Amino acid sequence: MTYIHMTDEVIDNLEEFVETYGYWVTKIKKLEEEEEVNTINKEFVKSRKEIIGVIIPNSVTSIGDGAFKNCSSLKSVIIPNSVTSIGAYVFSNCSNLEEIEIPNSVTTIGDDAFSSCSSLEEIKIPNSVTTIGKGAFSYCSSLEEIKIPNSVTTIGEYAFADCINLESVIIPNSVTSIGESAFNNCSRLKEIEIPNSVTSIGESAFLDCINLESIIIPNSVTNIEKIGIPTKTKIISSDSPVLF
Repeated sequence: MTYIHMTDEVIDNLEEFVETYGYWVTKIKKLEEEEEVNTINKEFVKSRKEIIGVIIPNSVTSIGDGAFKNCSSLKSVIIPNSVTSIGAYVFSNCSNLEEIEIPNSVTTIGDDAFSSCSSLEEIKIPNSVTTIGKGAFSYCSSLEEIKIPNSVTTIGEYAFADCINLESVIIPNSVTSIGESAFNNCSRLKEIEIPNSVTSIGESAFLDCINLESIIIPNSVTNIEKIGIPTKTKIISSDSPVLF
């Protein structure tokens, strides 16, 4: 029997733990007892196909690049409030990951952090996050809605590209830039409102959003013809009710 979580309660009651959570967890290291580890990196995870559940201990402040990449059987992750950053490709291609809660301590979600998590239906981004990296949630084909908190200022390139079941996106007034192809091929997205705070939208940001019926966009955005809005989509200025 193997495990990653290190609290005495879990170690002493592994059978009860398995019954409660419904899965085995695989040993990476007995982190809190053997050493004060601040970062989990890809070297900790050896048998990537075997890990089904992970509870990260409180000693960890950073989850390094690619730490759980290609853990194709991983279904559930619990991240403690001690973690402040989620690196690039951390959960990339964890195709069975169904749920994850990002704590309020996290400020940065790295590039492609959750890319190709095709079973992920919902994710709550906390108010502590200021940057959503390039491709952070790209190819999350089961994701249906996303609410971006008012702490975020930048939505990276391809951040939600190819989220083919994404129907609802809420972008707050804190966001100033939306990267290239950020919502490319979000084919079920029907409407979106870009707040007045946004001054820059990258090329092809809404390319192949074939069912986009309307978009509200501020006059500060001047490259409308380059951001990939479908020709049938109503473009409404947020500064006036005039259609372009």
